[in-house]
Amino acid sequence: MYPVVVDGPIIQVENLTKVFGRGTQQKRAVDGINLQVTGQQVFGFLGPNGAGKTTTIRMLLNLIHPTAGQATIFGQDPRGNPAILRQVGTLVEGAAFYPYLTGWDNLRVAGCSQGGLDEERARRLIDLVGLAEVAMVRVGKYSTGMRQRLGLAAALLQDPDLIILDEPTNGMDPAGIREMRTFIRDLAHRYGKTVFLSSHLLGEVQQICDAVAIIHQGRILREGTIAELLDQKPQLEIESTPVNRTLELLQERWAAQQTADGKVIVDAPRDEAPAILRHLIEHNVEVFQVVQRRQTLEDFFFTLTGSPQLRNLEGWQA
Repeated sequence: MYPVVVDGPIIQVENLTKVFGRGTQQKRAVDGINLQVTGQQVFGFLGPNGAGKTTTIRMLLNLIHPTAGQATIFGQDPRGNPAILRQVGTLVEGAAFYPYLTGWDNLRVAGCSQGGLDEERARRLIDLVGLAEVAMVRVGKYSTGMRQRLGLAAALLQDPDLIILDEPTNGMDPAGIREMRTFIRDLAHRYGKTVFLSSHLLGEVQQICDAVAIIHQGRILREGTIAELLDQKPQLEIESTPVNRTLELLQERWAAQQTADGKVIVDAPRDEAPAILRHLIEHNVEVFQVVQRRQTLEDFFFTLTGSPQLRNLEGWQA
């Protein structure tokens, strides 16, 4: 497969909307979103279950039609040019295979359905995704994680320029997740592919992605590189006693909050640490430690939504 040359974003979404149902039963699953994905990077589409991630992907792949707006891939609308999707490898909503066939035979079937199988490439992919030892085992005996690995191999059979992965680490153990993380990053940074990856795993996205769009209740809350998003609010973490007095004093001059483990987070850059320390000591607060706090995607999301209670809802995982 020859690489696609495109002058502009690999994926561009403009005012994309999807409404299910009618009348009082209407549900706006995706609500006028806009985003751009440039080439040769891992782009994370981050949000809790039910946020609109899979619906957006299904519109990108022309599996369902939008209610309004447009999505283009390589500058083409798949509704008018479905052939452009031949340049896209996909793993969406879990991999579906014939359980009575081996992993290798399933890959052969997938290759033939995609226009032909390069057996040498298929063998390399089986090895790369860590299934060489079970390639001749029936898929019915595979774990969920093994099926995901086989699904990724199938998605890469035609050497696509764009790979769209919906929750690719589902069902994997920690070791498998680490291997998948490395493999996906290599696709972009070693082989020049563009990877669009949806996930509800906040920590995983932070480790694997170059840029993200955060979607919540069908709307894009923020889009940018990981570095841009996490560099927006410098914070200091203070360990002291009494904690209540620390919080009270800091809130006189800074935005501050107490954590669940009894520390205080103050929105201030590192060079304000001496002033903060003096202020606390002058008021008889015993300070054990002041350190610069590095914000995580989890911190950023819950600051953005103003909804720390969402940490306990199904669909999010740090």
